[in-house]
Formats: sequence, C-alpha cells, structure tokens
Amino acid sequence: MVKIESRLDCLMYIIQQMDEMMASLMENLLIDINRKMSLPRGHHGSFSTRKRAKILQDLRNWNDDFKNLVEKAEVPADDNSFVVDKVKLRYNRNSCVSIRESLQSLHRAVQSGMNCDTEASHQATIELDWFGRDGSPARPFAVCLLHGPDSTPATPWRRFYAAGRAPKASSNGSLTSLLFTPPPPRSTRSPSPTKLISLSVTVEEESPSPALVLSNPSITDLCAEFQRPTTAVKSFGSLKDPTLIDGERFFSLSHVPSDSPEIVDAIPLKTILVGEVEQEPPSFLPLSAKQRYAMAASLAQAVLYLSDSPWLCDGWDKDQVKVFLEQNLSGHRSVSENPYLSCHFAGSPPASLSRVPEDILRRSIPNKIIFALGILLIELAVNEAFHESSFDAILEGDYLALRRKLDKVYREAGCLYGNAAQRCVNCEFLGHTSQIDFSLPRFRQQFHHTVIAPLQATYEVFSTLHGAA
Repeated sequence: MVKIESRLDCLMYIIQQMDEMMASLMENLLIDINRKMSLPRGHHGSFSTRKRAKILQDLRNWNDDFKNLVEKAEVPADDNSFVVDKVKLRYNRNSCVSIRESLQSLHRAVQSGMNCDTEASHQATIELDWFGRDGSPARPFAVCLLHGPDSTPATPWRRFYAAGRAPKASSNGSLTSLLFTPPPPRSTRSPSPTKLISLSVTVEEESPSPALVLSNPSITDLCAEFQRPTTAVKSFGSLKDPTLIDGERFFSLSHVPSDSPEIVDAIPLKTILVGEVEQEPPSFLPLSAKQRYAMAASLAQAVLYLSDSPWLCDGWDKDQVKVFLEQNLSGHRSVSENPYLSCHFAGSPPASLSRVPEDILRRSIPNKIIFALGILLIELAVNEAFHESSFDAILEGDYLALRRKLDKVYREAGCLYGNAAQRCVNCEFLGHTSQIDFSLPRFRQQFHHTVIAPLQATYEVFSTLHGAA
C-alpha cells in the first residue's frame, strides 16, 4: 500500500481546488453560510443546464482523483526499494562512457558510408535493446537502415551487424582485422527472407577468445552495397569513423542470422498509444503493461547513452520512437521485442521532429531531452497520449492535465515509476540547472540512480507479480 505521506501535496492540491469551486458556487448563488439565502429581485438562484453539468463533472473528477490517490497501486513501491538498490549496483561508469563514445563513433561511421548521389534522406533506427544487459559494452545493438524516400513502401529496411573495435598494428606494420562475434540467435523467432539484413554494434574492450577474425573491405557507399544480392558469407565489409584523431575505429558489417523475422513496417509509438488515432489499432499493436514498462526503462537508458550524440535530437518525442511490425515465415505478425530510435542521415532531414515550438522549449524547459522522456514515461504508464491542446497548455504553464496524468501514473504504475516520471518532467535533480548535463559523470550516475533504476525496478517487480501480463 502506498503511504499517504508521499501524496500529501497532491491531496492538498485537490482539496484546494474543490474548496475554490465550492466558494465560487456559493458566491454565484449568493449563499452566506452564516445567514439565510437572500436573493435579489430577478435572481432565480440556478445555473444553465450546460454550466450545471460542467460543475458536477468537475466535482466528480476531483472526487475520483482524491479517492484514487489513497487506493493501492498496481505495483507496490515502498516494500521493494531493495530492488532499486540492486539495479543501482549494476551501474558501471567506465562501461557507460565506452558505450556513449562507441555509439557516437558508429553514427559518424554510418554517415561516412552515405555517399550515394540521391538527395533523399536515409533513415536509420537503432534498437534500444540494452535493457537488462547491465551496461555491458560488449553486447550488440541492432540498427536498421531505410534507403530512399520514406513514402516508398517497396523500399525494404536493411539490417546488419557491426562489430566495432579499434584495430592494432600487426608485426608487419599493417592493421589487424576486426573481430566479430555474432549475437546469439533468438529462439522464439522464425527465419526470414534473405533480403532482410540486421545491424548491431559490438564494442569490445578486449578480444574474446572464441571471436572470429575477419578481414573486410572498406565500404564507401552503403546504398550501392545494399543493391547487391545477399550472399551466404556473413561478413560483407566494414565502415570507419573518419573523425578520430587519436586512433582509428572500424565497424565490421555482417548479415543477420537466418532466423531473424522480416520487417514489414516501422510504426511510430504514437500510433500504438490510445488517443492519437480515431480508429482502433490492429489487434497485434496494443502493448501490455509489461511491454510498456520495459519500453520505458529502455527509453530512459537510451537518454543516458545517446544524449550528446546525433542519434538523439533535443526535440525528440514519440514520433522518433518506433517499433517494427515483424512477420515470421508462418505469416504471424507481431511488434518487435524492443523499441527503436530513428535518425536521419544525409539528404534533407524533416523540418521538425518535435511537436514542441523551439521558443517555448527554450523559455520554459531546462532540459528538453529529459522533459520529452518524462512525457513519454507518463504516456507509456497510462497507455494514453496527451491531447495536443493539453500538451500546448502544459508548455504555457497550465499543469492541470499533467497533474491528472501523473496521478494516474502513481495509481497504475506505483510510486517508483511515478517519481521517476515526475522528476523528468519537472527536471528535479540535485545541483544547479547548468549541472544537468550528460557530459558530467556525476550527473550520469545521478540520472541512472533516480530515473533508470526505479523504472527497471518497476518492470522487474511487475514481471515477478504478473508474469507475462
């Protein structure tokens, strides 16, 4: 049971709102609690039907909010703080730095491979699959590329693996080849057509003993490479980060295993959340609570690893977060296990990936990336998107819709999740605003302990209590 002391502020706010409504109601009806009602001539002491219905609805809403604040949350919080402590112990400062640097290097390497003649933008999505990996830098991350205009449905997504490491000079003065260790196949998935390719980057601090030594030609045009038929050879080339001064880093490219599913389409997160579309989504699109909690933890981890890099723009939102609709050989369709974050290479990027006006962002939000994460956390918890008018009102300083959604987050996801979401939208971190910077090691650790750890703990507790719910 959630302790009432943790919600006193919300309770007092609701009581204050209801008190103000009643005071206004009595004033309009000319009622004095110390005297009898004395109506002037021509005053009927009543409201129109529309106004009366609005007053009753508002009172019911506030009463429901008050009642729900003291109800039991779906995920218990205070009795499971030890789970948060366990997640905090997984944080590794050096691994975090290694992953951040490698993902920035990967972006530059992929950008250098976009040398085709077309002016069209190339879209890439990086899989946010590090949730539960304990921050290990040696685990692969999938990236998918879409060549050509987004409006061309026949243009396939291309997936491939990329194992990255800084090569060492060999005894004859040349560079040794890259090491590639393919990720383990997913036993729950069926084979896919050979035209589908998957990309993961593996950052290796030391070479593992069973690794396979590969010698790959350098790729200067990924688009041309994708036009060639897929061969049985897993490795088909390498990309180089062209900007490193104190060394070189290559990414060895390889095809996906044969049991990977076929990508049918990339679906924005906003299509799945309730409230953004008029029609009902297909039966395979709605996400379970367990999936949404896992996605929330993955997105928070993405902010830690991808901030300060071109993968994550300041105005990112749920348009940039996608899931893939995948199909196995038996024809069964389902959404991808993990979310993806989209990014545009070369060509002309979209005019704006953000639904937030830039001038309003600068004026009212200390950290745009963290604020956008907080909005996504709230929407995922309640499985409901903010209406555009409500979102605009929040940016202008009207936080009523935000408070209502946050109250619902606390009720449905518990205090751990609710506190993390509230911390993000209010940018409530220790230190001055100038210290809310992911380039600072101390803030990265604080963000992990106060946002990522509670979200992962919520997912783990929910999984224990509800299984596959």
